[in-house]
Amino acid sequence: MRQAGEPLPRVISASRAAFTMVELLVVIVIIILLTGLIAGVATKAIENQRITVTKNTMRMIDLAIQQFVADSPLGTYYNNRRTNSVSFGSFPAYQLDSDDNPNHVGWAVEPNPPPLLKDRLERDLTSLGSDNPAKIEIRKDSFDDIRSLYTYLRVFSPAGLSQVPETARKPLRDQPEWVDVTGGTSSAGDNARAEVLGFYDAWGVPLDYFLNVRLEWGVRLDGSTGLVVRDRVPVLRSHGVSREVFKEYERTSDPSVLDAKKAIYSQPFPSPKANVDPDTGLFSGGTGGNGWARAKAAGKKDYYKYIPQ
Repeated sequence: MRQAGEPLPRVISASRAAFTMVELLVVIVIIILLTGLIAGVATKAIENQRITVTKNTMRMIDLAIQQFVADSPLGTYYNNRRTNSVSFGSFPAYQLDSDDNPNHVGWAVEPNPPPLLKDRLERDLTSLGSDNPAKIEIRKDSFDDIRSLYTYLRVFSPAGLSQVPETARKPLRDQPEWVDVTGGTSSAGDNARAEVLGFYDAWGVPLDYFLNVRLEWGVRLDGSTGLVVRDRVPVLRSHGVSREVFKEYERTSDPSVLDAKKAIYSQPFPSPKANVDPDTGLFSGGTGGNGWARAKAAGKKDYYKYIPQ
C-alpha cells in the first residue's frame, strides 16, 4: 500500500522500451560508415605493407648485383678492354636473347664476349626434358628481361642471390627454363641444372630491370668524336599494381592501363636528363644534350635505344 506522500511509480510504456525506426536507421548508417572507414584503413595498410616488402626485395637484389660486380665476372673483362662499344659494363646484362635473330644470344657485354660467358649461357640454356639448346624466351616487345638478371646472378654470384627472399623468386613461365650452373652440358635431373626464375614484387608481378646511363657527346678512346657512355646505374622497377591489372596490360600492350604514379624504383632517376628523341631513341643535341637516359636494348647485339625518363 502506498504511504501518504509517497510519489507515484513511473510507468514506462512498451512503445518507449524499443528503438524507433529513425534510431535503427541512424545505428545502421553509423555501422556502415565505420565499416567503410575500417576497410579503407585496412586497404591502405595492406598497400603500404606491399610497398615496404617490395622495396626490401629490391634492396636485397641490389646487394646481389653489387656482389656480382665484386666477383667481377664481367668487370675484369670490361675494365681490361674499355672499348667505345656501348655495353652493360660490369653489371649483369638485362638481355639474353634477341628477337630479330633467333640464332643469336644478345649478350651486349662487348662485341666479342669472353668464352666463359658465351659458352656457359648460350650452350647450357636448355628446356626441360631436352638435350637441345633452347634460348630463354623474352616477352614480346619487352627487353627489360628479369630472367637475364636472375641467370647471371645464379651462375656467377649464387651467394649474392641467396640473400634475396625465396618468396620473391618464382618461375616466369609454365614450362620450366634451365641453366647449367657449372658450365657443363647437364641433362634433365642433373644436380647441376638450376631452374631459371624471375624476381617478383609483393603484388605477384615480375620486376623490370634496366640501366640508367649518363650520355655525353665527347672524344672517344680512339680519338673520334661521338656518343660516350660515362656512367651506368642498375635500376629495378615495380609497377605497383595488382596481378589482374598487369595481366590486362600484357594482354592489350596498353601502357595506359598502368598507373605511372604507382611505380616503385630502386633508384631515383638522376639529373639532368639527356636530350633523346622520344620517337627514334637517338641521342642528339651535342654537348648541350648531355645527361641521363634509360638504356633499352633494341634487338641487336651492338645497338641500343635510349628512352627519356
